[in-house]
Amino acid sequence: MAAASPGAAGQADAASAGTSVVLEFEVDDLDAVRDHLRGGGVREWVQEPTDQPWGNRSMLLRDPDGNLVNVFTPIPGADRGWPSQARDGR
Repeated sequence: MAAASPGAAGQADAASAGTSVVLEFEVDDLDAVRDHLRGGGVREWVQEPTDQPWGNRSMLLRDPDGNLVNVFTPIPGADRGWPSQARDGR
């Protein structure tokens, strides 16, 4: 992905230098937000909406400064524990 993105080298440098941040936003309807952002000109998608094993549906994109943006919606009724945790609480 990085090689195909204009300015990706500078973004990678910022991330490795510790000068970038990760922004996270919880939203009610992830797919509607994706459609809105796509229509609004977001061009660098790191990950399309994906159901995560920890109970969120999330997508990742980069802002113009190279910061990673995680937008997510909790999946109703999903098991919110990490997959590596034992189901019996141990």
